[in-house]
Amino acid sequence: MKNPQNTINNIPCTCVLALMLATMSMGLQAEAQTMVLDTSNVVVGYHYSCNTKDAEGRAAIDEYDIALLIGKKIVAQKGFCELSLDKDDNDDYVRILTERQHHVPEIYIAFPDEDKVTIRETVLMDDFEMVEKKGDVEWLILSDTIQINGHTCKKATANVRGRQWTAWFAEELPMPYGPWLLGGLPGFILCAESDDIHKFHMTSLLTASYPIEYEKRIDIMRTSRKKFIKYRDGITNNPSYLTSPSSLISPDIERHKTIYQFGNGIEFVEMKGHVFNPHPNVFIPLDLE
Repeated sequence: MKNPQNTINNIPCTCVLALMLATMSMGLQAEAQTMVLDTSNVVVGYHYSCNTKDAEGRAAIDEYDIALLIGKKIVAQKGFCELSLDKDDNDDYVRILTERQHHVPEIYIAFPDEDKVTIRETVLMDDFEMVEKKGDVEWLILSDTIQINGHTCKKATANVRGRQWTAWFAEELPMPYGPWLLGGLPGFILCAESDDIHKFHMTSLLTASYPIEYEKRIDIMRTSRKKFIKYRDGITNNPSYLTSPSSLISPDIERHKTIYQFGNGIEFVEMKGHVFNPHPNVFIPLDLE
């Protein structure tokens, strides 16, 4: 399965990058135990984009692709490259680094229990896990319809985690799922957007069998969403986040950073297995509460 969008072509990639990723992988394996929770029946690809600004106040777009793995009991969201990485393709290594620097939320619906959802998010060098009650979204279904990818879709609106969302769903695809925490409609969500800022658009829908894996880690910080948002916003609203994000990291860790530069102005900073953009755009969260 290849990444359907945002392919980065003609980017020089040396063996040091492959060595870096191999080292990262070995470090993570030492701290994590992989569990197979379920096996997907359907895999859905979404493209996500966020209209934001850079450090100079100019319009910018953050974007990446996600994969929604729908199993018999568990539904999981991961970065698309995490699912489709070809270890023999150097360009894929660059794509996965690009994806990791956006800190794509990792979500497990109906885990650890049927009425729970597990969410993992990263802020710079810190990984967090939140286990919450799986809440029902109160959608208002409207009469408007449009055609998306050959499917007749109905319009629905709802407030989800403090933002107003508009979603278009297809009743002919009888799966009550969608990207991020958007779900609970009588059909699959093909497109969703909020405030002309955040947008998800379905790019692929395949019958595919993939293991839905969960890494049982001892190094992750387990917390509540309220505490996580307070910490995240304290970091991303700090003026140094845009100009010098590494200054917000412990000096002991910062000394271990490695900077990788590629063609087309692409640059990554890697610190002990974490990857982030040294020149990030203004962070606009999906959730406000």
